[in-house]
Amino acid sequence: MRSVDAVVGDLESDRLSREAELRPIERLAGAAELETERKMLKRSLVLLTYSHLEGFCRFAISTYVSALNSLGLSCEAATAAVAAAGMSDVFKALRDTNNKHPLFSRSLADDRAVHMVAREQIFVDRTREFFSQVINIPDALIETHYSLTTDVLRKLMFQVGLKTDEVEPRRGPIERLKHVRNAIAHGDRLKVPSDEDTAMYLSTAIDMIGFLQHEITFALTNETYLKPVESQPA
Repeated sequence: MRSVDAVVGDLESDRLSREAELRPIERLAGAAELETERKMLKRSLVLLTYSHLEGFCRFAISTYVSALNSLGLSCEAATAAVAAAGMSDVFKALRDTNNKHPLFSRSLADDRAVHMVAREQIFVDRTREFFSQVINIPDALIETHYSLTTDVLRKLMFQVGLKTDEVEPRRGPIERLKHVRNAIAHGDRLKVPSDEDTAMYLSTAIDMIGFLQHEITFALTNETYLKPVESQPA
């Protein structure tokens, strides 16, 4: 089990290294004398800004999941969100309609009802076992082939029990950053962000990175992944 301080230190180190790459390009773009050079640097800054925002978010969520897995936390002690995340493989097996019970795999291969009953029985057995086992959230739960958007980030945070309330107010700038980044990445040579927009995209990314770092730090420090203790009647 890694200490909270060690995990928080990893997040801080990653954040600082990303910001250390962005700031020099920002300064170079502001100081460039040639218009063509300034445009090139601003376009490059947008690409790198989005890349670091996406990279940090994925790194931070993955780091949080690794920290949870290292705690030796039981399903019984965890919040519903964290317990469900740890049971994702169990739920996946329950939903898999191609999963046939061997007793009926030939004689009733197409009988959806009997195979559903079989999966439900296995699900109940595995659930009973799971509540006494240590939670292990699989990497597949937080892997996504989608580019980072506001909704993708909300999804990743929601799946591991992190609060998402403060993500929505940041939607506008994040979506605009993604749109401009996509245009530049796909070869739109005419897409050059203004100085104001470039500064806003950078500010948004750094703010979002700091926000996610804070949420994970708060969750680990205050153990919000634990099921609330019910108060006993007097």
